[in-house]
Amino acid sequence: MIPIPEDAAREAMEIASSLPGGLLALVAYGSQVAGYASPESDYDLIAVTGRGAARYRYVRGSSGGGGGMYFSILSVGVDRLRADAERGALGEFVAGRFLNPYQVLVGGEVVERAAAAYRRRVVMEELSRLAAAYGQFAPELLMPPEYFLFSKLRRRARIYPPARYSYVRTYSGPEGRRNLEFSASRMREALDSLAAEGIVEAVDVDGGGAGILYRALRPPIPRRPPELETLSLAVRQYATHLSSGRVSPRVFLEELSSKARRSRAAGALELPELDNPRRLLSIPEGMLSSEGIRPLLEGCGDARSRPLGEFYSTTRVVEAYCGGRGVRVVVKDYSSPWGAKWIMARVAAAGIREMRLTSLERLSAEYVFTRSLRATGLSTPRILLVDPGKPVMAREYVEGVVLEKVVGEEEPFRELGRLMGRLHSIGVTLGDVKPSNFLVSRPGASLYLIDCEQAMLGGSAPWDVASFLYFLAPLGRRRGWDAVRRSAISFLEGYSSTGELATLRSALSARYLAPLSPLLQPGEGAAIAGVLSQFLSSRRT
Repeated sequence: MIPIPEDAAREAMEIASSLPGGLLALVAYGSQVAGYASPESDYDLIAVTGRGAARYRYVRGSSGGGGGMYFSILSVGVDRLRADAERGALGEFVAGRFLNPYQVLVGGEVVERAAAAYRRRVVMEELSRLAAAYGQFAPELLMPPEYFLFSKLRRRARIYPPARYSYVRTYSGPEGRRNLEFSASRMREALDSLAAEGIVEAVDVDGGGAGILYRALRPPIPRRPPELETLSLAVRQYATHLSSGRVSPRVFLEELSSKARRSRAAGALELPELDNPRRLLSIPEGMLSSEGIRPLLEGCGDARSRPLGEFYSTTRVVEAYCGGRGVRVVVKDYSSPWGAKWIMARVAAAGIREMRLTSLERLSAEYVFTRSLRATGLSTPRILLVDPGKPVMAREYVEGVVLEKVVGEEEPFRELGRLMGRLHSIGVTLGDVKPSNFLVSRPGASLYLIDCEQAMLGGSAPWDVASFLYFLAPLGRRRGWDAVRRSAISFLEGYSSTGELATLRSALSARYLAPLSPLLQPGEGAAIAGVLSQFLSSRRT
């Protein structure tokens, strides 16, 4: 930001002081302040008066005081400025100029009160739009102050396309860095105010205080569709522009044409953040994508894909050669038709355990619990990429075998019991505990939890225990009942070392067997219940 010369400031004050309604505040903005003015550029001013509608005036300064400088003055009554800032009453025709660098010449309190109210509304509006676009995943987004600035400027440029020229010159010209620091610092003030209210949270991503980002704790719900809101704002803005008395409609159209020509002349200047503000968003782990997994495979040869897991699995392995080395990633598609299985699961488990149905709910839960459970010391695969729009998640490929392949072994099942008991002790349940959802890594034999989409705080711990045991039973058809029995007992031994025996007793209830009985052959459910009953009896002696 470049302060305007002292002689221009004095001349501006003299002119504005004679405006009807009494001068309360005067602000300089535009090309002169942002540092991209040409020799013939006007000095743009906002004059806040005691009363009055928005009105433009072109004034030439006196030759004695201002040397013939031209001033473009937008005057507005203080009440109308406040209404524009707080609810867009003028289509943000006046308040919108406070997004970019400005210099207060007089009346700082009046100006900053309106500017702060406007920036707060901009942030809340952007949070609402992100909530509409990303749904349950929105609280995982990390947002720099610059995102709120450029996202809003992009929409303002869509309403009034010639404004893009000014925005590009402001933030990519000689003063671009300083201008951005000015605008972003004020957006940060709005975010910090909302953080004090618990609406957003400041996140120190580098641990040194230099990389503060923000995430939404309570994103506001959109009152109406975002595009309808933009259209309503555009109508009010153009109405204010035309009624401000600046020019006739004919001259207004000529101005549009002139600014469009200047915008094309500035085509060599690029401002990617303005064209795609969402490139500024990130997530705590992995890459945030809007192009599926393509960003992971840049520079790679032809990729091949193969299913992973059961025939109804929503997961596949993608293999490619990148830089002369083979790369494998696991990709989960939450929009797969097989996701409909959760409708049946929800019906079957009604009254016992809630199941997430929508693809975005399941993606969001998996992302959250994959990270949070790892933070407790459990092993989960590293997340590489998330595209909430598809929605898909890519994670690292862990070499190993799923737990159902090692039925009969004892230690992996004992470790799973310990793991599940620990989770239940901190109030986490998994919901979906098929043996194929756990991986025994090779080498090392670490146990990985590879499916967290039904995990939650709360839920039914006995359901986790009972359903895991009943899912074990059908594996005896291939592996033999003795193998299933050994693994089940090992699991129960591990669970009892970290979890509550009361949970195991509750798992004996027939209400947990009923939803899974269609998967079992006659006698299998009773056999598993017998193993659990005998184990509990041994613990009473």
